[in-house]
Order: sequence, then C-alpha cells, then structure tokens
Amino acid sequence: MPIAIFVDFSEAADPMTARLRYSLPQFFDLQMSPYEIENQYLIHQALRNSKRSIDTLAEHLKELITWREQNCIALPELSNTNLDYYLEAQCSHTKKDGNPLSWCTINSRYMSAHRFLIWCRKRELNKEYNPDENSNLSNRTKGRYQLSKLPYKKTQEPTRFLLLQNAIDLIKELEIENSTNSKLGSRNSLMARLMLQCGLRLTEAVTFPISDLPTLNYNGHSTAARVVGKGTKARLILIPNRLLADLWSYVDTTRALLLENIKCAKDSKELFIDSKGRQVSGNWIGKVIRNSANRINLTATPHTLRHTFGTYHYLANKDIIVLSKIMGHEDPATTERFYVHLASLIIHSSNYEDFQKEIDTKCRPTQ
Repeated sequence: MPIAIFVDFSEAADPMTARLRYSLPQFFDLQMSPYEIENQYLIHQALRNSKRSIDTLAEHLKELITWREQNCIALPELSNTNLDYYLEAQCSHTKKDGNPLSWCTINSRYMSAHRFLIWCRKRELNKEYNPDENSNLSNRTKGRYQLSKLPYKKTQEPTRFLLLQNAIDLIKELEIENSTNSKLGSRNSLMARLMLQCGLRLTEAVTFPISDLPTLNYNGHSTAARVVGKGTKARLILIPNRLLADLWSYVDTTRALLLENIKCAKDSKELFIDSKGRQVSGNWIGKVIRNSANRINLTATPHTLRHTFGTYHYLANKDIIVLSKIMGHEDPATTERFYVHLASLIIHSSNYEDFQKEIDTKCRPTQ
C-alpha cells in the first residue's frame, strides 16, 4: 500500500523543480522506500500542470500502484493485457456505499495509466506496453464499461470441454504468460492442472487448504486427498503423483519464500496465495485462464478444465458411479447428463492412467 507524503521542492537543487510553488505528493512503501519512477513522473507533470490536476493524477497513480502490487505485477512487466485486467477491475469495483464507480472516474484512471506507461516506454522503463495496440481508447473502454453494467442473464449453453492437446496447450500458455514472473505463471498453471487432473471446481482449487495436501504415496500413480465442495461436503479425489510432487515443490520454495518476505505475515491456510500472503482471487484466475485461452484461439474457463477431466475419466473408465463421487455429484444422473454425451464426441484409445501420465509429461515445469 503506497503512502503519499507531500514534499516541498522550493529549495531543490534542480532550478526547474525549485520553481514549484506548492508541495508535491511523493509515494513511499511501508518501509519508506520511494517509488522512484512514479515520483519522477509526478515531478515531470507538475512542471506543466496545476496543483489540482497533480492531486488527481496522484490519486490515479496510487490506485494503479495498489492494484499491480496486489496482483504481483512489477512496473516493467505491465503489459496491454495487464491494463485490460486493470480496466475490468475498475468496472467491477464498488464504493463503500455499494454503488459502482462512474464512467468518468474509470476513464480518468485508465487514461492516466495509459499516459504514464507511454512516458515509461519512452524512457525504456517499460517495454511490455505497446500504446499502438490501444487505438480508439475512449470508445473501447466505454464499450467494456457498458457491457459490465448489463444485467446478468443466465444462458443455456452446451457443456464445453477441451481436447487433450488443447488443454495441455492452455496449461503451457498459463506458465509462459508471466515469463518475467515465472513464480506467478507456475502458480497459475498448477491451479489449472489441479482442476484438469482432479476435476476440482474453481472455488475448490482456490480454497484448497494446505493442510489437506497429502504426503506423496510412492506405491501407485496417484495419492488420495480430501476436498470440500458444495455444501461443505467432503469427497475423495486422487492427485497424480507427478502433480503432487510439483505442488509440494511450490509449497517448499515459491510459497515459503513469499511468506518469508512478507514481514509480520501469518501463514495462510490456503495452498495458493497472492503476493500479500492471502487467498488467490477466483475472479482473477478465471480472467487469466480466459485470456490465456483467447491468445491461443481457444474458448475456455476454469469449469471447462473440470468438464475435460470428467469427459476423459468416463472415456477411460466407463464408470458413472465412481465418476459422480469424484466430481461431487449427489445424483449420478447429473454426471451422466454432463459427460456421457461429451465422451461420445471424442476418441481416446488409451487408459485413464496413460491420460494422467501424458498430462504430467507435457506439463512439467521448464527448468
């Protein structure tokens, strides 16, 4: 969380900066380390704009800093895709009184971020953002804003699933999406693999307790684990040992190092955590998966991964009763309605263990 401190520059060594006749907001973190790039930008703009404009700009920059730190995105890594996520976050944000932000507020924050990133790019402080991709910004952003305000209407769509190779391509895309932050990409791909290889719902993956992560069982291909689903009902799942080993590697390295770097942070109960040591946002992961799928010309959501698991499990085993228990369906007819027809749409000649091994082999983290 950035802290704004007003600084008097009237006695600054730089004669241009010393011309400022009002105190200028400057940002610092909780350890009082300055946000040097954002502060330089404020000084640069203060020489050209009024105090009122700079105060508004400072509020917008503070909002951008807070958002990117919550999502573990460093300034040099901020891309066009990330800025789209920022826009969606602003559109879905509600004020303390429960009302959404106005279009003027959202547009002002987004345009301030856009101009700031152009300034950074010209000074080679960020090479990921390409302003040429964001043409007709006002119309584009207003379209998204209006779409976010439409009343929700549930539509009946056919259950979606992915062919095995497409599912693997999506997992790989999730891992490389954050090439400049491999830890974030690895965490996201592990969550997706848990949904793909164990049939978990998004909420089940997001809230999966680290205490329920079992010790690796070397006597077989998979290890039994407990998951709590809808209605707080527990069920048994099987986690493939290769995936389980990768999950423990994430716990012992990436997750442990993250918690170690967060001063006074309590160890989170959830397996997957964000940069602040908190539970990962399900909405955020959903957007990441959808956008990663779009980049490789697929249509997929977290639930698509669950449906893919159920479809291939039925193809390999032809056992509705067992599958219904794994998926957490009270009535086997629900399982049959979702997966028997889907299974008839694809051909899978090998057995279930080969299906799991193929995913394990092709989704192993790059060294």
